[in-house]
Amino acid sequence: MANKKGSPGAEYQHYISAATPSDTDVEVGSLYVDKDDGKVYRCTSVGPIVFTELATHTQSHDHSAAGDGTSLVPATLRTPNGAGGTLVDAAGEITTDTTSRTLNFYDGTAEVVLNPVESKAFFIETPVATDDFAIWRTDVAITLIEVHYLCIGGTNWVGQLQEMNGNGGVGVDVQTTDTTATAGTDAEVTSFSNAAIDAGDWIGIKTTSISGTPTSLHVTFYFRQDA
Repeated sequence: MANKKGSPGAEYQHYISAATPSDTDVEVGSLYVDKDDGKVYRCTSVGPIVFTELATHTQSHDHSAAGDGTSLVPATLRTPNGAGGTLVDAAGEITTDTTSRTLNFYDGTAEVVLNPVESKAFFIETPVATDDFAIWRTDVAITLIEVHYLCIGGTNWVGQLQEMNGNGGVGVDVQTTDTTATAGTDAEVTSFSNAAIDAGDWIGIKTTSISGTPTSLHVTFYFRQDA
């Protein structure tokens, strides 16, 4: 056991030993780390010497307020948060931006954004009115938040995405009405009648009609994984 002197006060002295420190080198407030069990003990009495194990818990701290860290929120960890997030400018700092709905952290050089919004894109070469088929399967439940259709060439393309079953059939429209994508103009959709896509289902394309002879149809859809 080594008594590490030189700290501002006895309450800051630290010990590392497999045996309890003796009364010749310990004072109330001294900390003792038992290398056998890895636990930390604090001296609470010197007559006789009593070391009490520092309490631990499985609950999480609420760190949402500056300087906080004493209140507990069962089963959750509340990070600093707010509209636009809070300032992160040191390695290890994190914040939740409630406006962009992102988790941001500082990587030692700059702030990095973890965006929960994912996207998929595909295109159909020389689309025709009978183009109705499955495109992509999701393993988890997701919610659509935005779709973009872009028709290249011809006059327009009319249709929409569908939620299909686990075998890529029985399509159900995701929009109340079809989108008419005029050639050369992006058509954005943010309102849905069926935005919730079940885990194991396919997302497919439904073509209602085509005018002219489009050379390609490009589709990008954005979604979030459900909690």
